[in-house]
Amino acid sequence: MPARRPAPVARRSLSLRELHRRQRGAGLGHRQPRAPASARHRGRHRAGQHDARHLRRAAALRDELGDQQHRLLAALRAAPDPHRPRRQAEARPAVHGGLRAGAGGSGATARHAAQLRRPVRRGPRALAAILVTVLAAPAAAHEAPPPGPASPLTARPSLSAIRAAPDLVLRDVGGRRVGLADLRGRIVLVSFVYTRCTAACPLLAARLARLQQRIASLPSPSRPALLSISVDPERDSAADLRRYAARFGADGSTWRFLRDDPARVRATLLAWDEGTRPAPGGELDHPARVYLVDRAGTIREIYALAFFDDRQAWLDIQALLREP
Repeated sequence: MPARRPAPVARRSLSLRELHRRQRGAGLGHRQPRAPASARHRGRHRAGQHDARHLRRAAALRDELGDQQHRLLAALRAAPDPHRPRRQAEARPAVHGGLRAGAGGSGATARHAAQLRRPVRRGPRALAAILVTVLAAPAAAHEAPPPGPASPLTARPSLSAIRAAPDLVLRDVGGRRVGLADLRGRIVLVSFVYTRCTAACPLLAARLARLQQRIASLPSPSRPALLSISVDPERDSAADLRRYAARFGADGSTWRFLRDDPARVRATLLAWDEGTRPAPGGELDHPARVYLVDRAGTIREIYALAFFDDRQAWLDIQALLREP
């Protein structure tokens, strides 16, 4: 005896106006505009049933699941990356009190992500201050960071593997190709500057110059390499970079300045997350980070300019040299 087919379910036709009013759920199809629970269920349905009788199916708490999904995505976006390098010293009250806590609200803050906490102000005066800050922001682009409290040095840092360093192949001031892969087996610090910068880049270069003096004490085979890439290849000629290198006493065997045609440099900046944008006065705004790459070609630390201390970088280099 053939099995009986279920009777067709009558469906109520919906007008175009009603369909237009419907919202899109978060990956869960259409949903009606939110209403209080009492209005949606009115005490006539169990928790897993839907009020729209014409659908004739369990809703599986669609609205509630949509809310949970939104909350989960928001929490994931706000959570700190657990694989970022952390420093025990930064959890000390003397330092942590001056740092903005991470999204988790507690624990050590990654050194390259740390920022000085500023007091929160509210009211009309605070609004006026915000407007002044926004209007003055273009003029302050790429300025040197204000001096802050000195971060305590960590003699034996624990440097986590962040990610594989993107390859780069650019030309030095002598026109020779320099590739990061060619430096495998040596520790490398990759930085980004340009010669017309009047604030942040000279400060960074001065710190790298002090670090170069410390590096000179190491034997040549294990001596780290410093690579400074121009973010302004249209205006920074090889001669400009050569003069800039001489200004800071760069030793060509250790510290090299690189440039290339603009398209190749732009691809390199994109790979290293070093975007630029025009700033007033012909300057460029860019993050000016410094990347510490180990002998296997893995990024082990990312220094923000405000927290790049050549003394700590030297301790970090020594820690990597102790690794097998």
